[in-house]
Amino acid sequence: METETATNVLYTEVTGTTAYLAGQRGIVTGLHTHPAHGTLGAFVRLEGPTDSAGRFIAQGPMLYVALGAKSGDRGQYHEVAGWRVIDRDEFDRINALDTLRADLGWR
Repeated sequence: METETATNVLYTEVTGTTAYLAGQRGIVTGLHTHPAHGTLGAFVRLEGPTDSAGRFIAQGPMLYVALGAKSGDRGQYHEVAGWRVIDRDEFDRINALDTLRADLGWR
């Protein structure tokens, strides 16, 4: 997977907000946080293809966005350090769900 970089910023106080990455519009669907390190990343679902009437016909790819320095008067924005397209298995790995499944005996 190739990682792209940019100097964009991402609003990280809540999910459900619009994000623009690589000129494409998406929605922040989740935040990757750590108790000791704060917000490390965000999950963004890009808009998918549309039909001739402009209706979405499929979901776009899911991105993991690595976050950098905070900005804004409340620290509500993070610099975008880079992003990559992820699949379900990568999502599970980032959130340690694969480890949890293995610990419970699931394969």
